[in-house]
Amino acid sequence: MKKTIMLMVVFIVMMATAVVGYQILTSDYSADTTDQKEETTDGKETESDDQNTDDRDTDDRDTVDQNTDDQDTDDRDTGDQNTDDQDIGDQDTEQDDPGESIQVPVAGTIPAEDFTVQDWEGGQVSLSDYYGKPIVVNFWATWCGPCKSELPAFDNAYAAYQDEITFLMVNMTDGYSETVAGTKQFIEENGYSFPVYFDTSYEAYQAYGVTAIPMTLFIDANGKLITSQLGAMSESTFEGYLQEYYGVKYTRKQ
Repeated sequence: MKKTIMLMVVFIVMMATAVVGYQILTSDYSADTTDQKEETTDGKETESDDQNTDDRDTDDRDTVDQNTDDQDTDDRDTGDQNTDDQDIGDQDTEQDDPGESIQVPVAGTIPAEDFTVQDWEGGQVSLSDYYGKPIVVNFWATWCGPCKSELPAFDNAYAAYQDEITFLMVNMTDGYSETVAGTKQFIEENGYSFPVYFDTSYEAYQAYGVTAIPMTLFIDANGKLITSQLGAMSESTFEGYLQEYYGVKYTRKQ
């Protein structure tokens, strides 16, 4: 009986010891697992923080780069715009001031373009036929008010200097708004004595790129273009050209 009691006591002690040992082992394992989880969590948080930091750095760099690119683009755009503005300003500065005369760069060095027109009798004559004397060529039409305003000055000059200077009054004869018959009638009604030539094929106008009239050419005796005048001239201006280019003193017909 005593032996049985002792065995039971020993068994109980062993069971108690086993339970205590199991609780201790379980507690250590839980602690280790908790620590491992905390380490893992800390590691993840650290990696997350590092990643966030990297992302922020990347965003900052991207923002800086973008700002820099935008600034460079703005600078380039501003520079291009300033350059364009400057070019436009230079272009405006380089344009000729509106004046009465359009000057040839070097007077008397550019050969005049030859052309063929119809004379009063219906024959064909060329500009080059008149080389040997200074030549004044005037492009005009009867429907052109400014053209008609300067015709008296040309008629006076022709009367005074027809032996020294050749005058070619080239009419823009398109056959519709300006005809040979109508132009002859206009000349006769106004009593003009200068010779009139009819550019029925527009050869003369095309040779000099005439897009507006009146236009006058001053050509020397060697067939070289001295200068050209676009627009109507006053008689005093015409006087000055004749004196400067041909050395004559213009005398108005009384």
